[in-house]
Parts: sequence; structure tokens; C-alpha cells
Amino acid sequence: MHKFRELSPITQIVWRKKVVKHAFYGVTLDFNARVQYIWTARV
Repeated sequence: MHKFRELSPITQIVWRKKVVKHAFYGVTLDFNARVQYIWTARV
């Protein structure tokens, strides 16, 4: 992450938001998959 310091503050903020968004999306997908798995396992 050497390039991170070279980036402008605005770029850093945008990049962080993207990372958080992707992480949140991944967690949501994982959670949905687990719920579906548990639900189908019960039925």
C-alpha cells in the first residue's frame, strides 16, 4: 500500500467507501446464502 500515501485525500475517501461497500456487499451475500441454506435444510 505504498501508493495509498501518494493519492489525494479525495481519492482515498472514495477508495475507502468502495472497499467498505464491497465488504458490506460480500457480508450481505454470505449472510443471505447462510439463511437460505438453513431455511432449505429445515424444510
